[in-house]
Amino acid sequence: TNGSQFFITEVPTPWLNDRHTIFGQCDDASVELVKQIARVATDPRNNRPDQDIKINSIAIVGGPKPAASPAKRPAPKKAAPPNVTLKKG
Repeated sequence: TNGSQFFITEVPTPWLNDRHTIFGQCDDASVELVKQIARVATDPRNNRPDQDIKINSIAIVGGPKPAASPAKRPAPKKAAPPNVTLKKG
C-alpha cells in the first residue's frame, strides 16, 4: 500500500525484534486504551472485532534511544490523549 504500519501489542512479541525499524512505548492513558481495544468482542468465525476501531490521531513524542532493557526504561513522556473511535459495525 506504500503506507506505514505499526503494531500496538499488550504482550511481548519477540518474533518482531530485529525485523522492524522503530519500537516505542505508550504512556499510561494509551496503555489503558490498548487494553480497551484488546477486549472488544470479536466474531468467532474470523476473529475480527464486532465494532469498527478507528485510530483518528496519534501523537508521537520523540526522545533519545533507550539504552536500558524494557523492564528498566523510564516512563515515556506524557502525550495528548489518543483519539480513537469505537462503534458498532
